[in-house]
Amino acid sequence: MPRQLHRSRQRPSKSSLPANRDDPAGGSKNTILSTTARGYVGESRAADFLTRKGYEIVARNWRTRRGEIDIVAEKNGLLVFAEVKTLPAGTPETLEKVLDKRKRKRIVETAKSFLNLYRQYNCSYIRFDVLVLDMPEMEPVYHIENAFGDD
Repeated sequence: MPRQLHRSRQRPSKSSLPANRDDPAGGSKNTILSTTARGYVGESRAADFLTRKGYEIVARNWRTRRGEIDIVAEKNGLLVFAEVKTLPAGTPETLEKVLDKRKRKRIVETAKSFLNLYRQYNCSYIRFDVLVLDMPEMEPVYHIENAFGDD
């Protein structure tokens, strides 16, 4: 089984976090987190969401030269490669733009590298999901199952 992989810069530095840490997101609603800090908080929320839904987190931030998979999770013989997007001011059009064909292809190629390296998952069903966080007029964590495939 692959080990949990984490980037060394995954955790936000103290200087990038706001002084008010009462909010679980790391600051007050008026504070803007750095992209790295917001990504870390969002991916942690998404991983917690998947765990509560019965998935086992296999890897986080799994990367190759081709790209990165935010979360690899498994449940009942199904291997899910999940992309996490935190879009507090986003719309469905924004999501479509940030998850364009090139980005989806990069995720699929990275998933193929994962499967090539960890052959114990070769008989698993594969699915590509997207977890959208904090998009207005949507649930706080909106899970799009089977969001795209190997185009």
